[in-house]
Amino acid sequence: MSLEVGLFQSEQYCLDPSTLPLQEAMDVAYAKVHFYVVAPTRAGQVVHVTARSCCPRTSSPEALPLVTDPRKWPLWKTKTPMFVPRQMLHTYQYSIVESGTLAAVEPSETRSMFPTLPKLLVRDVFGLTNEFRTNRPCESYPQSSEALPHFGHCELQSRPCIFIVCFHLPVVLTQDKENQDWHATWSESLIARTEGSVADDFFTHWIGTVSTATNDGRLITNSDHASISNALLPMNCTPLFLSQAATSGAYLGYCKQILWPSFHNVDILDLTCACWNPDYGDPTYVWDQSATQHWWDAYVSLNRKFCNAIADRVHAGDVVWVHDYHLMLLPNMLAIVTRDAPVSQRVHIIFFLHIPFPTSQIFRSLVQGKQLIHGIVGADVVGFHAFDHARHFLNACKRLMGLSNQSVQGGLTGVEYRGRTVTVVVRHVSIEPTHIAHLLRESFAKPLPGLKHESAFGAFYEEAINSRTTLLAAVDTCQRLSGIALKVLAFERFLWDYERWRGKVALVQYALREGKRSDDEERTSVEINRLVGRVNASFPGAVYYKEVETTLLSISERLVLWKNAVVFVATAIREGLNLAPFEYIFTRQPPLSPGLILASEFSATSSLLNGALRLNPFDLGSTAASFDVALSMSCEERVGRHARDLPFVLSRPSGKWTREILRDMWLASGGRAFHTPIFPHQNAFICPLVPKLNSSQQVSFPKAITDLTQCYLRSHCRVLLLDFGGTLVQRGERLGKYLKQSLTRPVWHKAERVLSHPVRKLLRYLSQDSRNFVYVVSAVNLHTLMTSLGTLPFLGLSASHGLCYSPPANVLQSSSSTFDHLDSCRRWRFSNRGIDWKQVIHTAMPILKWFTARTNGSSTICRETGIAWSYYRSDPEWGRIQATQLVLELEPMIAAYDVKIDHTEGLVEVVPRQTRQSDIIKYILGTIHCSFCNQPACVICVGDGEAGAMFASVYSFLADSDADEKHCTQVFTCSVGGKAPLASSYCSDHRQVIALLSALSRGQPSIMQWPSCLK
Repeated sequence: MSLEVGLFQSEQYCLDPSTLPLQEAMDVAYAKVHFYVVAPTRAGQVVHVTARSCCPRTSSPEALPLVTDPRKWPLWKTKTPMFVPRQMLHTYQYSIVESGTLAAVEPSETRSMFPTLPKLLVRDVFGLTNEFRTNRPCESYPQSSEALPHFGHCELQSRPCIFIVCFHLPVVLTQDKENQDWHATWSESLIARTEGSVADDFFTHWIGTVSTATNDGRLITNSDHASISNALLPMNCTPLFLSQAATSGAYLGYCKQILWPSFHNVDILDLTCACWNPDYGDPTYVWDQSATQHWWDAYVSLNRKFCNAIADRVHAGDVVWVHDYHLMLLPNMLAIVTRDAPVSQRVHIIFFLHIPFPTSQIFRSLVQGKQLIHGIVGADVVGFHAFDHARHFLNACKRLMGLSNQSVQGGLTGVEYRGRTVTVVVRHVSIEPTHIAHLLRESFAKPLPGLKHESAFGAFYEEAINSRTTLLAAVDTCQRLSGIALKVLAFERFLWDYERWRGKVALVQYALREGKRSDDEERTSVEINRLVGRVNASFPGAVYYKEVETTLLSISERLVLWKNAVVFVATAIREGLNLAPFEYIFTRQPPLSPGLILASEFSATSSLLNGALRLNPFDLGSTAASFDVALSMSCEERVGRHARDLPFVLSRPSGKWTREILRDMWLASGGRAFHTPIFPHQNAFICPLVPKLNSSQQVSFPKAITDLTQCYLRSHCRVLLLDFGGTLVQRGERLGKYLKQSLTRPVWHKAERVLSHPVRKLLRYLSQDSRNFVYVVSAVNLHTLMTSLGTLPFLGLSASHGLCYSPPANVLQSSSSTFDHLDSCRRWRFSNRGIDWKQVIHTAMPILKWFTARTNGSSTICRETGIAWSYYRSDPEWGRIQATQLVLELEPMIAAYDVKIDHTEGLVEVVPRQTRQSDIIKYILGTIHCSFCNQPACVICVGDGEAGAMFASVYSFLADSDADEKHCTQVFTCSVGGKAPLASSYCSDHRQVIALLSALSRGQPSIMQWPSCLK
């Protein structure tokens, strides 16, 4: 049968045929059929639909073509309807036509329809299954992140249906005390129905449990089940009712006492003295995991109960989205139930984990670890909030099960499991800005009151508001993993070390007691209250601490707290996604001053918010210093940090997050997976004219400088080829460093990457020597190079991989070359190789935006002679995976243009194919040799670890020169930052390069001291 058949009525056709003229009565005898099909086709392919018994009035018995456009792809629809007789069974099939030739057709009699109304809407999913799979890569991309198939609304709901499965239904149940009726509303949850959610486009159904007790502590009885179910029915929610034994064993037992601490990297050894285990005093329950076998049995039964409830409701083509660690066995259970169905009719399964995934070493300590992995990989798509979590999952799959991971079309990663690819995605989500903005508008409709006037708070903050000018705020779960104790200790250290803040600041700390792990909560509460009492004894009123028995502080209470706090403090020891910092950023918009976030580096928040100050909560001294930095920070820097994160907070509502994951699922289920490794083998650069230097033949900087200086003094013609970044100025932090100092330092020191005045003075002196020809050859853009070196007329400059070239004044005066542009200081020659960059950018921009949307911290850069994608600020490993996949998918799209892709550290750049740094170096050396150098010469080439092409071009040029000239030319190649191929020597950093230039300028081989500017 059809995967999706939906009917809707139209008043134009809902008439009695007996009352109509003959022609109109004939119209009513037929149905107008429109087809909407999700088909992930390739460029140049067109979807057609053919019905076995078409109406004779159709103009042609040929297949009816469907249309699409880049904004709605992969959704195809009929431009004109198909006419078929009503009250009859019709079979139909889809096919793909490419270049006028039938490329693929699905088996006949696989789909059918039975129209009864005048208008029929048929909605299907037509994937490229094994029958149609080809080896050609896909070339079509959605032009927007919103290109999820949109089917509109029908009177009767039609498939595919999306089942959102979670342990806790995202609802709030209340009971009327008078008539005992139950009422339900949506709760604050990522998976609740909100404005703009996917439920507006698809029929969506929620399945999960409800609380076993009312707010007044009364247990829900069997008589309440029917009333609760009726209350949830209009919300498309199906409740599952668990017994007290099942809740105690599966949820409070295995989930909260085993999985929760383990997934937060608390290993079995830690449990010997920790309170997550209620029987931590009994060694049996600590070391013998079989003693908790009844918890595991209850957990399996819980997942089986969900599987049975879902299996009775799903149909072919439906989507089942399973949420969180309570139901990790469910995906594989559902896959087993539906595995006998044809590939095109199977249920699509998504699993998303909302807490961290532990390291493989911790995960291996779980006796049931392999069963849990098997349960998860039963899904088609597995999602995480942060790449750290996904990486740990991939490592666990490899170490526990030997599953290899591969790249998947669209920048995704997959795990090969039993002949299929399980797609692993990282999708970021934020708050609901529309809802919060509405609440904020209401709060700002009147003058902002003090907290003491807020009914939700009473007088809790009255003293803090009246006696303190600055508040630091935090809301955490009352558990040791939240790091509240470390926060209070660091705040105490801050007050002792920074006397000027005493009596001026207060820490407002909320602790939420959820009642799920009571022993942990009780011990944490005792510990925190003792510390708070000690701090307030030394500094009265410094800490305002309040415990609330709830799982979530109300939105009104949170907004009041965010509006009055200038700093948000999060010091979690281990934490998944926490949306409270995102709410804080959104709230601190004008007219409020921008707030600042202190985020633990052990939380997912720190990897998503680039404007936050990152801290190690275990380092109390550093955390105390961060408090001082945050409170002392200038308004300008606060505004800048706030501006970094606000676009992310505004652009990731749960509806968009849901659509992105569903889009990943559509791509994963369409047979479009690449079969290429994540890190494809890259051939080493081989040049037979280059001397082969191994690491043992390379000499360090101090050993080589003496010979170099002597050669320099003997030569009457010297050529100095210098790189810029990492050679003349300090190199930015390496991409592989996960927490870069530029993101963790309280202040961004731009001066570190700016050419200092003493170095500029050295270059001026060397370039004015008539025997020297000094060039700075770099891949940086023209503006950067001109800002630092443009005022040195006798210094040659090459920017943007040699596409922008300006010779020194002494070469310009003796050369007949023509140059295109003249500015106030120097002439420039630009080379675009006849490339239409507007067209190149138009072609490449959609896929660059695609990868930018899925890689947090990445950005697209448009340059004078190219376009680039930077992932320097993203997670290094995730960025490399995305960059490798981007190169694979971008190359065929721009193959028609005379451009190529350069992939360097942190950057994927599209540049002209015929332009290389080696070309400009050969041009420089050729000009000098032809015009001036009939005498022996000294060539000095210095660059960082990525300057291998510079060294190779020098050797290649000399190899092609006349024998006499090659014999008398002395070459000195030096790599900065360590040993590198093709370099005859190396030095540690840019400071030694400056020492080298200083020694050459003084003409003293023995000078090895640092220049005075660097002491």
